[in-house]
Amino acid sequence: MTNTSITSPDTSNNTLLLSAAAIVPLATYTLLITLLGLLGNTLVVYSSIRYNAIQLDKVSVLFVQNLAVADLIYIFCNVLPSAITYLTRRYVLGRTYCFANAVLTFIPGSVNTLTILALTAYRLLIVISPYRAISRARARVIVGLTWLLALGPVVIALAYRSNSVFVRTYAACVSDVYERKEAAVVVTLCLGTIIVLPVLGTTVINAILCAISISLKKAARQRREAKELVQNGSDPPDTGREGGGVTGLLHQLRSGSLVPPTKQKKKNSPLLTVCLLSGCFVLSWTPYIVYVLWKTKDPDVSPLLELFAFHAIQLNSVCNPILYTMTNRRFGRYVKQLVSGLLPGRFHGNRSLKWVVSVTGNSATYNGSPASGL
Repeated sequence: MTNTSITSPDTSNNTLLLSAAAIVPLATYTLLITLLGLLGNTLVVYSSIRYNAIQLDKVSVLFVQNLAVADLIYIFCNVLPSAITYLTRRYVLGRTYCFANAVLTFIPGSVNTLTILALTAYRLLIVISPYRAISRARARVIVGLTWLLALGPVVIALAYRSNSVFVRTYAACVSDVYERKEAAVVVTLCLGTIIVLPVLGTTVINAILCAISISLKKAARQRREAKELVQNGSDPPDTGREGGGVTGLLHQLRSGSLVPPTKQKKKNSPLLTVCLLSGCFVLSWTPYIVYVLWKTKDPDVSPLLELFAFHAIQLNSVCNPILYTMTNRRFGRYVKQLVSGLLPGRFHGNRSLKWVVSVTGNSATYNGSPASGL
């Protein structure tokens, strides 16, 4: 790997060490991530605050908003500079921005890992013990702690007077604190605490949540089968396990003790959203963790690993709004109506705001200001 400091007086060293065949797809990729990430995460923050467009409990929505804010900061600090560099084929943003970029990138990344861990742990708490849900005030304290802990790598980088380094193989400015032998132990402990451990914890909790989600889907399918048997007036085959399987569900339906499938589906939808959200997070962050652990031991990391690790994280910043649109019915309807209102010939002033009120499921009408209760 060839690294050159951005503070070098020889500005020709800031040109990329990539061929045109590699730069074109990377430039397209980073531009798409920038545009979709800025639009999607801004929409998440705005719609959830003004119109309650995300169908989750208030604590989960607070964590989702924190993720969106962290992703927006990450796009400005990392993805957008990379896109500009790929387009110009050299770094043109200057020494000051490169240093700020290298140092501040630690913050949104750390906030992202800690918030995902808090979100998945909270969802598991709700599933296991619904009556022990934390308050919104306590959730705000947790959000504040994520930002406070995220300052750890920044403090370390400034304490060791690290410099910014422009990596010509993947168009990014990074801190050289990774390569400081005297800071190796401190950096490893810090990154392990706020990145590696949260990712591992999220992986374990997400596996548990996915198993619960699969079992709920299986139970819902059995309920549908039992309901069809009741409607047809026929008995299911004897399974040899009285009270279990379809037979047990049939008896529950006849006695009226079975929870309706629609209610179970509503409970399972937020769980599916969190499972996919944390799963996408784990997949996108795993290459970066491998890269960081490798770099603390050996500075000469494979350029392909660096390229893949940094661009995989960038993908995570745009995955969240897409997953909300796919798995959260209220937000998906909000996005659909918003896009429909922007199509030529279908936009009529404040009607788009009326659509937003209608898709949130609130019966209040729009009168020039956000309807109460939204």
